[in-house]
Amino acid sequence: MKIFISQPMRGLDDATIKARREKAIASLMEMYPGCGVIDTFYEGESTPDNPLQLLGRAISMLNDVDAIYMLDGWADANGCCIEHECAIRYGIKVIYENANLPKSREAWIKNIISEQNELRRIHSSLRDRKPEDPENSCSN
Repeated sequence: MKIFISQPMRGLDDATIKARREKAIASLMEMYPGCGVIDTFYEGESTPDNPLQLLGRAISMLNDVDAIYMLDGWADANGCCIEHECAIRYGIKVIYENANLPKSREAWIKNIISEQNELRRIHSSLRDRKPEDPENSCSN
């Protein structure tokens, strides 16, 4: 089993990220002996200028995994939320570091799903507009 680790990194130095990652790998090895962990930490490469480039590289690695391990704090990190969404939509098994999500987190996830459904509805209605529709103009 190959596992991808999704962990918040913004504002953390490389040593802190690596230490947290090593702890996660140890936990995964206990839960799934013999599993392989896909390395998505690019030491020294993370800068405020390239978050989407690094996220794109990470997302491409999801193609080769059996599961994604969401470390605590994932819901507050943009990249982790996007990785989570990709995993859900493409049927990749999701393992949560804290498997017993607090009720507030459950409510948060339900709210996100509701917001996503509303955005899909809005997107669909915008897509169906005719070009001559005045509300479809950028000059408003």
